[in-house]
Amino acid sequence: MTTKTGTWVRVCSVDELPEGSRRLVDADGRKVALFRTASGIYAVDDRCPHRGYGLVRGEVRDDVLTCEWHNWKFSLADGRCLLGGED
Repeated sequence: MTTKTGTWVRVCSVDELPEGSRRLVDADGRKVALFRTASGIYAVDDRCPHRGYGLVRGEVRDDVLTCEWHNWKFSLADGRCLLGGED
């Protein structure tokens, strides 16, 4: 994955993230939640924009990530907020 400066940072190998799994990683000082679904591997900020709850704890179904705290929903494919107020 890339950092704000555009440089690549290795956080784990593909083999370390089997389908259906998740992992919290540190990417150059930034907490990032990784999810692997049948569609691919996705990386998102680990903070829900609503209240900062750790998204790595959320539920993933059909490539939609649901924040466990207030039920906000995000598309893993493009980061759009499907239910809630902020992408």
